[in-house]
Parts: sequence; structure tokens; C-alpha cells
Amino acid sequence: MLWWRRNEGFEWKDYVRTTVLVRRRQRREKIDAAAHAAADALKDAGRRGVAAGAAGADAAGRGAVKLASSAAEHAGHGAQQGFSAIVHGASALRQSISELSAPISARLATPRLSRALAAVSLMSGAAMAVRAAQFGFDADSLGLAILAGISAALWAWPRLFSQGGSASERPLSFRTSSPARSLQVGSLAAVTGLILWFAAPTLQDWLPEPALSGKPAVSDEKRLSGKARVIGPAMLRLAQTDFRLDGITMLEPHQTCRRADGSSWACGKAAAAALEKLVRGSRDVTCTPSGTESDLTLAMCTASGRDIAAELVRSGHAFADGIFWATYGGEEAKARGASIGLWAGDGERPQDWRERLWQEATSAAPGGCPIKGRTQFRRKIYVIPGDPGYAGIRIREKRGERWFCSIEEAEAAGYLPR
Repeated sequence: MLWWRRNEGFEWKDYVRTTVLVRRRQRREKIDAAAHAAADALKDAGRRGVAAGAAGADAAGRGAVKLASSAAEHAGHGAQQGFSAIVHGASALRQSISELSAPISARLATPRLSRALAAVSLMSGAAMAVRAAQFGFDADSLGLAILAGISAALWAWPRLFSQGGSASERPLSFRTSSPARSLQVGSLAAVTGLILWFAAPTLQDWLPEPALSGKPAVSDEKRLSGKARVIGPAMLRLAQTDFRLDGITMLEPHQTCRRADGSSWACGKAAAAALEKLVRGSRDVTCTPSGTESDLTLAMCTASGRDIAAELVRSGHAFADGIFWATYGGEEAKARGASIGLWAGDGERPQDWRERLWQEATSAAPGGCPIKGRTQFRRKIYVIPGDPGYAGIRIREKRGERWFCSIEEAEAAGYLPR
């Protein structure tokens, strides 16, 4: 009995197919609805999380600001307390030093001693500057710097640590606008800065250098040795090279010196003879160049191991160069103390000697023109005060000889030096 196979106007196949399709669509709709619901839930959770994060960040920010403010407040308070403690400690230390050094401060604050210390400090600083500019920063310059620093420190001590009293004994206050105290501080700072500026290079090179010296180091290759001869005052010729003895000034060969009793003697000839004896008596003369001056090579020269310049100064035949502490200042002081050589009289330097002769000749010459222009063997020559035989030369105007006021005037007229 196959009744289900009968076709009584109802299509079973279409029915089953339609039912399956409907159910599938319903399942897809349920899945889509669930997915949309899950997405909506996730979005809602995200929005709630963002809101919660923002609220947490805001709370954390407010807490951080409060913490930072509190820390800054405590740090500022601590720094203020620390600074107050430092100031209080410095004040207590200054008070203790003032109490312990009251007698010394009172003594240093006296007007006479205070002015003396200030003068010593300024003069030592100026002397150091001149010495360093002339010879470099050597041991003498360093000694002057130390003297200037000590004097400045002693001058400033009562002004820094005095407990009161007179205006000159009151401590130096950096809060005041007094011009005098400002000048004091400025002077002290200037002297200190000058000392440090000159001392810094030497202190920096102290360890590498074996000794302080105002002359540059010279290698052994530049030293010359051999037989030398004298070519002028403090002038030697060695190995076809001309040298001038460094650190000294010799007398002029025709210079005369006056003794204490008024008599005069040919000190210039004696000095020339002393130099000739030192050089001629030695076959081992060594010259070490140390610089140049007026196109001349300066050198320290030895003869048989003896410093030629030092021997000349020590025997009173030359002056030690230098405004303050000269290279051969010790030898000159010994010769002066013993009244040796030129120091037996007035000890007149060549430049001073020439100037004195020039002034004396100017006062006696016609029109105040001391240069003598004369004719000798059809040659026109001029003679200046200090030249040999100047006093015995007579101007014969009938032969065209004449007086000149300056060397430039004589040379412009065709006269040549003698």
C-alpha cells in the first residue's frame, strides 16, 4: 500500500524543501541576532572601560599633583633650612675667627699699617707684571706674586673678620653700596685676578719643567762652541755668528767714571780689557742663544765653564739688566756692596752718562746745538757728545764746519758719523 506516493493535489517534496529553507533562515537570523547582541555588549563594555580609565587617570593626576606639590614644598623648606644652617655656621665660624684674631685684626686695621700693606700689595703686583712682561714669569715673578697675595690677604683680614670699632676697623660688608668699600673690593679682586692670570701658566707647567726660567729653553743643537773674539761692548763673534751677552749692559769703551773723591778714571777701557781677558784666555767658549733684540742674537756665554756676563758684573765692569729682580742682580749687589769697579764711584750707566754729556754740551754749544760737524781729509763727519776727542774738537766756520742740533739734521747736510 503505497499511499504516500499518491498525488492527491499536495506536493510533499516542495513542502519538505520549503520547511528546510525556512528553518535554515531562522537559524541564521538567530546567529546574526546573537552576534549583534555580542557586539553591542562589547561596545558597551568598551565605553564603560574608557569612562572608568578616564576617571582613574583623573584621580591619579590629582594625586600626582598633590604629591609633587607636597614634595616641592618639603624640598624648598629643606633647602631653606640647609641654607640657613650654612649661613648660621659661616656666621658662627666668622665670629669665632673674629674673636680669636681680635688682637691681630686690631693691629692690622691701624691706618699706617693698612696703608703700608695696600701699597706693598699694589707695588708687588705691578712689579710682578713688569717683571713677567720683561723676562717671562720666572721665580722672581712668582715671589712677587706671593708677596702681593700675602699683603692683600693681610690688608683684607681686619675688614673681613673685625668685630667692629672705628670705620676703618669695621668688617667689610658686601651689602653696602659705599664707594670706598666698593673700591676696596675692586682693588682686591683686580690684584688677585692679576696674580692668577700671570701665575696660571707657570703653575700648570710646574711639574714638567725642572725649574722656573724667564728664558725659553734652547736645544743642544743651537749651542755653539769654539774660539771667540770680542767685537764690541758685550759683543762676541763665535763660529761666524755675532752674539750679545744677555742680561747685562757694559760700559762704553771710552766712558769715564768719577770716584767718590771727585777724580775720574777710564772705567770703560777697564771693562773692555776685562772682557777681552775672559774670552782671549779661553779656547772653549760656548754660547747658548736666548732670544733676539734689535736684530742682535742674545746669548748666555761661558768661557772655560764660567759665565762671562756674571764675571763682568761681579768684577764691577757691567750692570745687571732688569727693572726689579735682574738675572745677575745678586752679583751686582755684591759688587756694589764691596765698591768694586765702577761702584767705587757714582756707578753711572752708559745711557745716563751719554745723556749727562749731551746736556752739558748743549748748555755750552752755540744755540744749544751740541753736534759738531767738521771736515777731515775732505770728508764731512759729525761728532756727538761722548765720542772720543769730542771736547778737543774746535769748529772752524771759515772752512765750512758748523754745529747741528740733531743727527738727522747733520746727515741731511751730507755729514756722516765718525
